Amino acid sequence: MEDASLTTKGVVKLSSAVDSTSESLAATPKAVKTAYDNAEKRLQKDQNGADIPDKGRFLNNINVYSKGEVDQKKGMRYVVVNAPAGVQEGKYYPLVIKRNDSHRASRVVISTPSRTANHRMNNCEFNGFVCAGGWTDRGSYACGMFWAYSSSERAIHSILMSNKGDTVDSVFYIEGGAFPVEVFLEEGLSVTAPASDYVVAETTYKFGATDPYSESVAVNLILDFKQGNGFYSSYPVLSKSDISGNKVYANDEVIVRSQNALRMIAGDYGVIWRNDGANTYLLMTDKGDQYGGWNGLRPFAVNNATGEVTINTPLNSPKGVKGNSDTATKLQTARKISGVPFDGSTDITLTAAHVAAFARRATGSYADADGGVPWNAESGAYNVTRTGDSYILANFYTGVGSCRTLQIKAHYKNGGLFYRSSRDGSGFESGWEQVYTTGFRPQPADINAPTAAAGWLNSGNGTAFTTAQFITWLNNQGAFSNKYWIARCSWTYANNNYIDDTGCGRIDLSGSVIEVFSNKSTSHYTIRVTTTTTSGHGGVNNAEFIYVYNGSDYSPGWRRSYNTRNKPTASDVGALSLSGGALTGGLTAAGEIISKSANGLRIAYGNYGFFIRNDGSSTYFMLTDSGNSLGTYNSLRPLIINNANGAVRIGNGLNVTGGINGSLDGNASTATKLQTARNINGVKFDGSGDININTLVSRGRVTALSGSTQGTAGIQMYEAYNNSYPTMYGNVLHMKGASAAGEGELLIGWSGTSGAHAPVFIRSRRDNTGAAWSAWAQVYTAKDSIPGVNTTGNQNTTGNAATATKLQTARKIAGVAFDGSADITLTAANLNAYTKTEVTNLLSSYVKSSALPSMTVRTSSVSGGDMGMSLSAFISHLKSNGAFSKSYWIGFGDAMGFNAGSINNITGFGAVELAESIIEVFNLPNGDYTIRLTTSHKADYGGVTNAILVYHYRSNRSPSGQWLKFAGTVGATSN
Repeated sequence: MEDASLTTKGVVKLSSAVDSTSESLAATPKAVKTAYDNAEKRLQKDQNGADIPDKGRFLNNINVYSKGEVDQKKGMRYVVVNAPAGVQEGKYYPLVIKRNDSHRASRVVISTPSRTANHRMNNCEFNGFVCAGGWTDRGSYACGMFWAYSSSERAIHSILMSNKGDTVDSVFYIEGGAFPVEVFLEEGLSVTAPASDYVVAETTYKFGATDPYSESVAVNLILDFKQGNGFYSSYPVLSKSDISGNKVYANDEVIVRSQNALRMIAGDYGVIWRNDGANTYLLMTDKGDQYGGWNGLRPFAVNNATGEVTINTPLNSPKGVKGNSDTATKLQTARKISGVPFDGSTDITLTAAHVAAFARRATGSYADADGGVPWNAESGAYNVTRTGDSYILANFYTGVGSCRTLQIKAHYKNGGLFYRSSRDGSGFESGWEQVYTTGFRPQPADINAPTAAAGWLNSGNGTAFTTAQFITWLNNQGAFSNKYWIARCSWTYANNNYIDDTGCGRIDLSGSVIEVFSNKSTSHYTIRVTTTTTSGHGGVNNAEFIYVYNGSDYSPGWRRSYNTRNKPTASDVGALSLSGGALTGGLTAAGEIISKSANGLRIAYGNYGFFIRNDGSSTYFMLTDSGNSLGTYNSLRPLIINNANGAVRIGNGLNVTGGINGSLDGNASTATKLQTARNINGVKFDGSGDININTLVSRGRVTALSGSTQGTAGIQMYEAYNNSYPTMYGNVLHMKGASAAGEGELLIGWSGTSGAHAPVFIRSRRDNTGAAWSAWAQVYTAKDSIPGVNTTGNQNTTGNAATATKLQTARKIAGVAFDGSADITLTAANLNAYTKTEVTNLLSSYVKSSALPSMTVRTSSVSGGDMGMSLSAFISHLKSNGAFSKSYWIGFGDAMGFNAGSINNITGFGAVELAESIIEVFNLPNGDYTIRLTTSHKADYGGVTNAILVYHYRSNRSPSGQWLKFAGTVGATSN
């Protein structure tokens, strides 16, 4: 028999070993028992630690707290403290950290929430130690790191502790708007936010304090976080041992809370700076006693309250004066004269710069070859020399901002006015630029202005022009060398031709105005010719002819615009003639339809005709005989109205299925309306509807309206009785119309004294639903004393002043007497200088804004518009192209229809394609405007062609906007 294996049955050898790794031996019962006994002493994972014999010893071995110990607050724990009832933003409230005994300092972390940056109280945190000692010999102290998001967002104000019997409380003061507060507490601590003053023994911690330390009782200010972020300690943190041979640096104030702040040791003497609370002294020690007390010398003392300086030892000044002056020859308080200190001891000298003026002389001189006046030179007028002459330069230097210097220069004999400016501290980055004046006018190309031909033009010798010959003649005149060219022909028939092939009338060029809009070539252009009031060649007078050419493939041709002197016929526009005619469709009129015939309106339908007839005395409903609907009336008179008194007579019977409104002979059993309206309290009442009778009665005590809240329409009376009005008691008249939202109130107060006057107040709110009420304004009467007015006049005071506040001898400053009793103001005239206004007036004479045109011609086609734009989108499109920046703007729609865009049926005449259209905008000073569209004669995407569309916008009219259409007769075409 073979030996057993993991895959084959066989003979197995027994073994009692418990550490063997063999896979061919079998375990004996002894080996199994040994393994069981060993496993029984180990932890079983399915017991989750329940089989640990000594759990306390186990936790101590792995250095952790048990659940019971954690429940007993061992270690740090996290607490959130919500705001107590009644807290307000802007005030501080006590957060009490209490120990369960008074023998140890405690670790505490206090943090206010992190919020968005625009919140008034973002994150603020203290992380440190506190120890409250009260009046025990242990003392009170605290130290730790303080952090605030911003110095203006000081959510944790300070730490207070009792100096009496409270030996366990450390009180932090938290801003009302900073709650809830997150706190990490050490073992043995608790935290609470009381809802009123917190009182312990003799100590009171104020609830809702502005200055917690001064408003609390029997407390010490342990830490005050007014210095901002950093480490704070209630006691010095430097050791008391000497800092020998080392420098001490500080990035902020060095604050010393002892009276002796600084002792300087050198040689045989010590010098001490001392502040005893009332005065600050410079004190000396005796010779050889550098570390001892100070002696009796008081060379220098400052009164902390008044700043008065006392020198108790001889004073040697650079002027050689010793001792005290016998009389007051110096001001007790030095004054500043235009920024220069002056105490009366000597005269001072002021320059033009001290009074922000230009001196009446050259401030300095520079050479043009050296770059002229530097950008940071003193403000003033300079003489700049160059070879053969010089020029004047005014330099305005501020020293602040992005543009710190402005320089303006002018040459003699009006030889040109120039300016340049600097940037930051980099000086002049661009050269001089010349200002346009009447002597230096801009050229048309400089400002995109139209070009006009010089003088009147002669177009020929009185013979006929073809359109092609006319175009050639225009090209020879330079009409296609500019985007917009304009000219006028001479008023001579013999020297001007006429155009006969327009297809819409002869154009006599004599005295006509010709305008050409092009892309500076003859490939695409529009021509407009305006004729005169008379013609020697038989042309159409008072007319406007337009020729559009966009290539021979786009049907170029002439058209003539209708106007008040060349009106279209009824057939031209598909209208009904005034002489009459047949109307094939319906007719709707917004106004009256007036007939001056006795027979005014006939309805001829079926066998009968019905018409209304007014024979002068009566108005009739008339009928014709059957089969004669267009004939005369028969004898039937269904309704007759007396024109004089309105009486109605029904001649052929009346069937009434509903009620009858009006009067009947005899009495009606009931009535829905009185025949004669009656007055009730002055309001007419006829029974046809309810009426409202206004009676002014009190609505009682109504709280004052606030914000944009509206009141009730009509006139109401309210009673002010301690309900948010500017005076505690009184009567209020409230007035508001029925349609407009504007309203007003008049408040007449009650006097607290019998027979005395009380104040009167008014306020109002504009006619806009979102508008807020104005502030109350007091109305002053003859019985009131207006604030700031002394009704009894100024009072004179005699006698000597207790101290010397006035000079014994008055001094003159630039010729103006000054004795120290008050400040004085010097003018530029006192210093023989020009004022800024005088300089501005001198410079303004060089620029004539009226010489500059207020017109813009767009040099490139207008594109980028959407298809089917609304009116507002069309206006925005024009604004983006600068159409409202000048009094007159003109542009040419892009030749590609999709690029130019279109407007939908906002005109009332159909869609308008902007491609190849002339767009003109006339802007008025008050923001109103007129838009004129001259459309092309073709529209690839559909729309109005061969027309002038005008849109008037006047903001003070109703409606404010109106479209007009001028459509001309389409004439001949040419290629």
